[in-house]
Amino acid sequence: MIARIGRVGLLVTAVLLSGCASLRSRDDGNAPVVEPGAVAEIKALKLSGRLGIKQGNEGQSGSLRWLHAPPKHEITVYSPIGTTVAKIEQNENGAQLTTSDKEVYKADDPDQLMEQVMGWHFPLNGMQYWVLGRVAPEGPAEEERGANNRLMRLKQQDWDIQYADYRPLANIELPYRIIMKRADLVIRFVVDTIVPIRE
Repeated sequence: MIARIGRVGLLVTAVLLSGCASLRSRDDGNAPVVEPGAVAEIKALKLSGRLGIKQGNEGQSGSLRWLHAPPKHEITVYSPIGTTVAKIEQNENGAQLTTSDKEVYKADDPDQLMEQVMGWHFPLNGMQYWVLGRVAPEGPAEEERGANNRLMRLKQQDWDIQYADYRPLANIELPYRIIMKRADLVIRFVVDTIVPIRE
């Protein structure tokens, strides 16, 4: 078991979301998701961002860099002082996590691997869609949309996801601050840079 990301006190701010859109359900998890506009054209991305994690009375913080080019994922997790904590790699053969002391762990599912080794759950499978303000194709969802059809709140895969802010990138508005809640776990994610790649 590796040392977890440096434990620091986190102030997780409650975010009040405005907008008059109402929650609507999408119950057919097998139905394809058709996304309007340029966001639907993004098939791969490079992303860097900061994490604030609070679970029960424990808090952690850090940052990550993520190369997402399906079926390939490469994610490097850093401590608050910038040292590498872990690197997660996924391809069609499964997922592998390498710790800072070169220990290697393998599993079929990257979400399960993160929880077993890092000690906290980070939904990589869903985040590849959620970080773009999209609904994941797997599982039912409840959506709340605001101006310009922007996703403001999403309930999916047992997560309650709130989009606190968007920023423009070229002709696309992409999420900037995302707050995800599941049971007693709260993940606050701030996107520093994101480079989309369109098909």
